[in-house]
This record gives sequence, structure tokens and C-alpha cells, in this order.
Amino acid sequence: MSVRWVGGLTFVWVLCTLVSLIIDGAWFGAGELSIMNALTGYSVVDIGGITAIPKMAIGFLTHGLPKLISWNYAFFTGKFTVLRWVMACLSGAVIWGLIQVFLPTIQGVISRFIR
Repeated sequence: MSVRWVGGLTFVWVLCTLVSLIIDGAWFGAGELSIMNALTGYSVVDIGGITAIPKMAIGFLTHGLPKLISWNYAFFTGKFTVLRWVMACLSGAVIWGLIQVFLPTIQGVISRFIR
């Protein structure tokens, strides 16, 4: 899978999330930013009050990733449910492609530890 596909699919996901928030009437305040942080799994680590660095939390794998894959957005209801299932099939194809890309790397790391 090329970098262009990954970037394009990420853009579609972020755009759909923003459109969903706007349709639901939720604007970007502290509450909505915490929702976006929960979906992406990022939290902020404050370093001595000088700067803050984002760190990825495990919550992305348990909360954000299932929401991302299921395409559970407010505008995919009613007659747009068919589009949700099409996007879910595309998500399955992307996941399969990522597995195919990273499997040789994982096998290489495991084979180094077995030898």
C-alpha cells in the first residue's frame, strides 16, 4: 500500500469525523477536543510546564480503532447505511493490505529471536 493511499484514507476519516461533529451540532470546544483525543488515542504529557508532547495511549487500540473500522458516524444512518457497509468493506481491504505489508517485518523480528 502506497503512502498516498494511507494519506488519502486518513484524510477521508478525519473529514468524516469533522462532518459528523458539525452535523450533530457539536462545535470544537474542550469537550469535543477530548472526544477527538479519545478517538485518536492521544494524550498530552506536560514537561516541566515548558512544553507539552503528545503521547499515544493504548485507548486507541481499544476504543478509537474499532470506531474507525465500524464507520459509526451520525450521517451513515437511514438511506446512507449502504454507504457505511461499502466503507466497512474498504476498511477490511485496507486492514488486509496493512497485514500483508507488516507481516514480513514481524516474521523477520521473530526469526531473529528464535535463532
